[in-house]
Amino acid sequence: MRAAFTTPHTIVEDCAVRIGNTCLTTEGGNLKAGGKSLSEKRTVFAASKLITTQVVAQQEEWNRQKIDHHQAYLPKLAAATWRFE
Repeated sequence: MRAAFTTPHTIVEDCAVRIGNTCLTTEGGNLKAGGKSLSEKRTVFAASKLITTQVVAQQEEWNRQKIDHHQAYLPKLAAATWRFE
């Protein structure tokens, strides 16, 4: 089981590579965060210049429900931000 998850192994299998489980970081943030727990990643995520990553830093837990919500939120944000006509 990856250290970033404290929930059952099936969540790792189901959610590890989902877009809703990703956080864009700047300035080497991915290397700093690595496979650490959410509580350890919060500092890196909170320092991000990206609002979507800052939002993840505010979460008390990161579970399947949060990942599902984030997965639904990201395309809506993209569609609102980059309009194609």
